Parts: sequence; structure tokens; C-alpha cells
Amino acid sequence: RTKNNTLFISGSEKDKKRLMIHLIYNEAQHTLVSMETLHAIFPRYDIQKIRSDILACLNSQHFFIDEYSLTNLLLHMLITMDQLGTAPNAPRYEVSTDLIELNRHFVSIIDSICTELEREYGIVFTRSNKYQFTLLLMTRAVRNQDVSLPSRATLSIHPSTMRLVDSIVQAVKQVYDIDLTDIDFFIPFALHIDNMLVRIRQNVSVHNPLLHSIKAMSPIIYDIAVYISNLINHQEHVQLCEDEIAYIVLHLGGALETQKELANRVPAVLYCPSYYNMDSSLADRISRRMQGKILLTNVFTKESLLDQLTGSALVISTVRPHRVLDMPLVLISPFLTNSDIMALNRKVEEINTQARRENFRRSLSAILT
Repeated sequence: RTKNNTLFISGSEKDKKRLMIHLIYNEAQHTLVSMETLHAIFPRYDIQKIRSDILACLNSQHFFIDEYSLTNLLLHMLITMDQLGTAPNAPRYEVSTDLIELNRHFVSIIDSICTELEREYGIVFTRSNKYQFTLLLMTRAVRNQDVSLPSRATLSIHPSTMRLVDSIVQAVKQVYDIDLTDIDFFIPFALHIDNMLVRIRQNVSVHNPLLHSIKAMSPIIYDIAVYISNLINHQEHVQLCEDEIAYIVLHLGGALETQKELANRVPAVLYCPSYYNMDSSLADRISRRMQGKILLTNVFTKESLLDQLTGSALVISTVRPHRVLDMPLVLISPFLTNSDIMALNRKVEEINTQARRENFRRSLSAILT
């Protein structure tokens, strides 16, 4: 509405929040965290090769990571590399960490990746850097969920930073109605804030070449990041520069993009008994051919792990499980034929149709009550 040359919105608080969420998720469509964005921010690094090296190390030990988690891991590693490369003599902050407590598979993968990056770019990662990379990898790289994932209690983050991030998550939920409690966002964001506070207090500057385009392309998400920076300023008595705020935008954008993709895609898991690297190669083919329709969140090689499924709407399997599953199942061949793709498309459409009916039923019930 307009009145006296003033534009304003009228409506219920619930509808205003729904409009805000709609606008925010529309901005997230610009893919704030994508390979193209990373190339623009970090032109000195061969990001495609780094990405391929990470996937090769994971495949060699039969682990799988989805595309969004991989991009977020790359972002965190590249920020660290850029800081090490631009300020090699800056004082380094080492937290109390013990890599022995972490899963040896992930420690080995990160050690191999870091050794290659150190050789190629002339940098030296600290023990804290490797510990944080390993934690990030453990949150999403999966094959068997008997691998223990990091919890809040095991994070090498200062307790005051944990309290700060908790308060940020709660405030963003209250003001913007955005849920950031998922551990896939919480751990990378908490590690980033912990490192950022160290940088600010040691006067280590960062530069984000996409600062102005981020502000122009995603003004609402940038505004949320400014709100977060004000919370940090109030609680920690530090002043964030715009470049640091832009990095917070990237973390927010990655989380929102993942949430939006999960809303638009059917989250699924693949059960494929391990034979060489068949599980990882099949997962890659499914992701490519069902792009935009299915988001593979896990790859299991043991049937017993199907009992631990949470947050998935579909099981894709190369063999018929012996147990009865409480979610839809699509059997495919290990070679992913055209018939398999047709079967997956049919099942995805069934799931989406059922979801639309359920949403309509809930909306109608809310109106009538």
C-alpha cells in the first residue's frame, strides 16, 4: 500500500514472515556458493583440481559427499588458504586439538589433500586447520553411518564462541524465521566465526572481491549478515568489516540454497553393497541424470544402516532389502538403465504429488479451524 508517498505492507505477521522467507529464498537462487562464485573469489587457485583431488581421496576409501557439502568444504578450505597465502607471517592461533580422537579415514584423507596443497601453493596448514577440515568432512562424507560424527561437545571451538553462535541462530530464527540449527550449517559457521574473531583481534585483514556484487545481488541476505555482525559486535566488542560480512553472506547463502534444494528435490539415499567403487560411481550417475529432482544425501553399503535413516523420502537400492522399510523403495540395476531413470521419475512424481496433497490438506484445515 502507499500513503503520503510512503510504501508499506499490511497483513498478518504470519503472512509478512512468509513473504520475507519467499524473498530470501528467491535471492538464494543466485547460487551464492557455487563453483563459479569460488572461482571469482579465489582466482589464484585451481579449484576444479582441488575439488577433483578431494573426490578422488574420498572414492579411494569408498566415501561419498553430496555436491552442496563439498562446495561448503571447498569454501572453508579456500578461505583458510587465502589467509595463509596473503598473510604468511601473521601470528597463528592454535586451539587444543587431538586428531587421534577423529576417525582415521577422514584424518588420512585431509592429510593427503593438505600435503598436496602445501606442495603446490607453498603454504603450511596448522594442526588446527587440519582438525577443522577433518571435522567438516566428517559432518557429511558418508559411506557407513557407523563412522562417528562430530558433536558439539567434540568441537575445538572456544565456549564463548559456541554461546555466541547459539545466540545468533536463535535470534535469526526469531527475527527472520530461518532455521539454522542443522549441524551441516552450525559446525562450518561456528568454525568460521571462531577463526574470524581470531583474525579481527590479531588485525589480519581479508578481502572478498565479490563484496559489491553480493550486496547488489542479495541485499536481503546481506542485511541478515549485517544483523548478525551487529550481534557479534554487541557480544564480542569487535567491529566487522564489509569483507567479513560478505563471507557470512556466503555461509548463509549456502545454507539457504541447500534448504531450498531440499524443498525442491526429493532427498534420497542409495543402498549399494560395495564392490570396488561401484557405490560411488553409481551415486555420481544418479546425481547427474536426476539433477534437479533427487538429492542424494547418503550412500550405504550395509543393509543394517537403513534402520538409521532420518530425513530421507526415498530409498534407491540395487538389491531388495530383507527388512521392511517405512519409506518408498525403487530397485535399480548397478548400470542405471533408461528403465531405471523412468522408474525413478515416476516415484519422484508420486512423492511430490503426495506432498502437494498433504500441504493442501494442512492449509485447508488451518483455514477451517
